[in-house]
Amino acid sequence: EFRRNATGPTLAVHARGTDKKHGRRTIAASEFVLVIRSFLRTFGDSAAAVYLASEDASLAETIAAASPRVYVRPIATRSTGGVANFARHRDHQRKVARDVLVDILLMAKCDYFLHAASAVAEAVIYTNINLHNNSVNLEYIPRLRQTFPWASHPQARSPGGSNNRTTRRSNPGGK
Repeated sequence: EFRRNATGPTLAVHARGTDKKHGRRTIAASEFVLVIRSFLRTFGDSAAAVYLASEDASLAETIAAASPRVYVRPIATRSTGGVANFARHRDHQRKVARDVLVDILLMAKCDYFLHAASAVAEAVIYTNINLHNNSVNLEYIPRLRQTFPWASHPQARSPGGSNNRTTRRSNPGGK
C-alpha cells in the first residue's frame, strides 16, 4: 500500500524508542519530524511519502501525526509504556522478529533513510547499499550543519533558503 501511494521519492524512517540504552542519545520525536517536514517540503507534500518503522507506539503515533504522508504499518508487536517489544512480547518472539524483518525489507525499498544508530538501521543499509549515501543518522551527525541527501535530487524543489538543506540555520560565527 505504501509504495502504491507514493508518486515521488520515498523516505524510510527508523525511530527506536523503547530499547535505546547504553548511554546513547535518545532521538526525540521532534527531531525526526523536523527532518521529515524538510523532506516533504523538498518534493511537495502530495508527491513524497514516508514509511515509518518503530517498536514504540507512542513515538510512532507522535511522528505519524506530522503529516498524512507518513505511513505506519499496523503491527501487533509494537510496545507501550517504555518496555522494549522483545521484552513485552516474550511469548511471541517470532512475531517480533517477523515484524522487524518486514520493516527492514520495506525500508530498504525507499530512496532515502532517516535513522539513529541501530542494528536494524545497519540491516536496512546492508540490504540496499545505495542508502549508505542517502541516509541521515540523527545520532552521530552534528545537528547544526546537517545537509540532507535529497537536496540535490533532480525532482527537488528550489530550496528558497536553507530550510530544505539543513535542519537549522548555521551559526553566523561559524562555530
